[in-house]
Amino acid sequence: MINVYFDSGTTNSRIFVLEGGRILYHDKAGTGCRDAALAGDPSILTRALRRLYQNALDTLHIKDEQVRGIYLSGMATSPSGLQEVEHLSLPAGLRELRENIVSYRENSFFHRELLLIPGLKTCARGVTVSPEEAFLVNNVRGEETEILGILCETGLTDCAVLLPGTHTQAAMVENGRITDLLSTVTGELYGAILQDTIIGSSIEEGPLSTEWVKKGVQALRRFGFNRALYITRSLELFSHTTGEERKSFLEGVVNGSAVAEALSVIGRHPRIRDIIIYGNQEQYAVLRAAAEVLPENKGFIFHHVEVNPGFPMSVRGIMALCKEISGT
Repeated sequence: MINVYFDSGTTNSRIFVLEGGRILYHDKAGTGCRDAALAGDPSILTRALRRLYQNALDTLHIKDEQVRGIYLSGMATSPSGLQEVEHLSLPAGLRELRENIVSYRENSFFHRELLLIPGLKTCARGVTVSPEEAFLVNNVRGEETEILGILCETGLTDCAVLLPGTHTQAAMVENGRITDLLSTVTGELYGAILQDTIIGSSIEEGPLSTEWVKKGVQALRRFGFNRALYITRSLELFSHTTGEERKSFLEGVVNGSAVAEALSVIGRHPRIRDIIIYGNQEQYAVLRAAAEVLPENKGFIFHHVEVNPGFPMSVRGIMALCKEISGT
């Protein structure tokens, strides 16, 4: 039984051709929903996905009729994607996601049904909240499949999952279902600082120093974000520090409040003691170092699930969904 999964993000889209528990083929295109949004033309994304799909069929020498289902998650379900799908309200797990997959007939390029997996949110469906209530709303698109895969990989049913990246997301999982979320901006903010501010000139790539990550978190707590950010520049102008140390300091400044808030939210869920960080080695080291100097850390147990681009946890989650749907 062959299924296809598209993980479509803001700037890139990936395709995985699946059979049972195996990945038969995977590829990537540098087209995401941002391209469609900037051009005001959703077909840009759909056309790119169709090219990926056709290349997969040609490479594997299979026909469209042999593909049982084509699943999509992430920004493909956003207003700038193929078809907007409203987020599913929490709590939600494998069963709720399976039952709320949206079948969308795409007649311009695929000429078949596409299966859209909804994101998740912490407010009710079908309502618009007040600005004050919006302060408390958190949501994810695409990370829900990663979380499913991580739960399958670790076997944990009560845990928190931290997903560092462009946006760092935190999910609270209780009894195997996602019960709460926290959404923050980290990687995108870090990139903007490097590219568009003078602070970027003080940074050099190199080995991470967890000691300097902790100094960045401590400066953030003492002086606030704006002042702590400028201290990165002061360290270059007035002290003997390396560009790598200043990079690590900046990582602490940018990620410290996100980790602190995540730990605070996790602390409101007494069943949760285990925290899983899904990222590369440096992302894990940054978040773990930040947690070690924060008073919100109440003796949580940290685990690392390494990112494998060839077999991401989102694919593991899709495989679980496909197995649930087929009943095998």
